[in-house]
Amino acid sequence: MVYSVLNGIGGCLIVTPCIASVGHFFLVKRGNATGIAMTSGSIGGIIFPLMLQKLFPTVGFAWATRILGFILLFILTIANLLVRSRLPRKPMASLKSVSPDLTVFKDLPFAFVSLGIFLMEWGIFVPLTYITSYTISHGYSSAFSFQIIAILNAGSFFGRFFAGLVADMIGRVNTLILSIVMCVISCFALWLPAGNSTAMIITFAIIFGFVSGSNLSLSPVCVGQLCKTEHYGRYFATCWMFVSFGTLTALPIAGAILTTCGGDFSSLVIFAGLSYTAAAGCLIAARVLKVGWKIKMVY
Repeated sequence: MVYSVLNGIGGCLIVTPCIASVGHFFLVKRGNATGIAMTSGSIGGIIFPLMLQKLFPTVGFAWATRILGFILLFILTIANLLVRSRLPRKPMASLKSVSPDLTVFKDLPFAFVSLGIFLMEWGIFVPLTYITSYTISHGYSSAFSFQIIAILNAGSFFGRFFAGLVADMIGRVNTLILSIVMCVISCFALWLPAGNSTAMIITFAIIFGFVSGSNLSLSPVCVGQLCKTEHYGRYFATCWMFVSFGTLTALPIAGAILTTCGGDFSSLVIFAGLSYTAAAGCLIAARVLKVGWKIKMVY
């Protein structure tokens, strides 16, 4: 529990200012820049599972975890030295400009985007967390469960990079909606019927990794599109204060579903797919409120 609390707080304190910093330096190419920055998460998702797979049997769990901690300490020290803010630091009295402000939810497009990202968090963390348990429950080795995570993150690397490029051409919200629809299809058409098919599981990991890569990288960009750059911190903080409850509740709900269904993963996959479906509906509603039903509109 202590690890979960510290990791959650630390993760928020790392990710939020870093992504906000990227958004402050870029406007026209913000999607591309954020996508490139977010590929780092996929690189870690490829390297760390394979690294731990080798370390656990050789040095044990404790030292494998310590080695991971030392690597993170080194990387995060560099990150703290390199992250910069484009705008001058504001006095303490002006911190309200970057503090969560619930009144911005009166802006209906922002409210729908925030709800969409909330539901998207419900959808994305189910495959990311339970794909390993799924493979083991279907008779695969623990080595394969580590490898499937690496495969998924490899797909996510390319998804995050190319989604940013596409988003700057056809619109950030448009691209996120498209990617979420593809996530729905991959859950229902690939993961749900996969069963014991190695080819289907690997195919799902690659495709879902690719199409879900944009989920995390484009979300802050979509929020930034709803406000002026100088208000980005306030909108970002407000949105993710709400979205954090989605992150908090996703896995307990998924675990309860899995337990209730006696370890049958079908209901879990359906939960992820329906969460993505609802997220797509919210984002479409936000888009319609801003630009109407013009399908070709870049937004």
